[in-house]
Amino acid sequence: MAAVFSELDFNTTDLGGGTLSFPSLSDFTPAAARVFVNALNRGTEVPVWGGLSQAPQLYLGGRLPGGLAIRGSSPSLSPELATELARYRGLLSIASLQELRPESAAALSFYRGPYLDLSGPAIDNLSVESAAELAILPGELRMPLRVLNSVPLAEKLARQRSRVFEELEVVADEVLPRMVSYNGFFTLRRLADLRSPELAKRLLQDTPDPEFR
Repeated sequence: MAAVFSELDFNTTDLGGGTLSFPSLSDFTPAAARVFVNALNRGTEVPVWGGLSQAPQLYLGGRLPGGLAIRGSSPSLSPELATELARYRGLLSIASLQELRPESAAALSFYRGPYLDLSGPAIDNLSVESAAELAILPGELRMPLRVLNSVPLAEKLARQRSRVFEELEVVADEVLPRMVSYNGFFTLRRLADLRSPELAKRLLQDTPDPEFR
């Protein structure tokens, strides 16, 4: 069944070759993933995006293109499955993650596509060890984090331009200085306790309206 996707039509108007979405996929073996990834890794290198021109955007779990969250499920991300998915060269989104062990996070760090989007309960409670492994990822990493307690991950996210801090509720003290260098539009709408004057100044740079302050 996975090999059938080698015959999937693609279009040249979207980034990659279109979009594939599996919001309720719960059983995905490493062997099937290997065949599936080989079938969809196709086309020529697109240096601007870092992917392949005919590899579609791939969404696993309860998140659809555009970031819309829906009720869904995703397969258990074993280190073996993560290794196969990390070989994908299109946009990759894995939502509804229930668990992300450090070994699986380390396998995902080898992903070389345009961006990796992760969400779910495992990301809400991301361990320090898994966060450090994901920080090695060279490409764009998008996660709706609620808790940020990893210095390496904070340093990586601060170098990105995508909005990654909007859902934060708790930030460890040692992480606060690393967030100041973030060069994107800065919002901390859910943060309960802001104890860093430097971070407060950085936040106000993107809040020009005195009434809003």
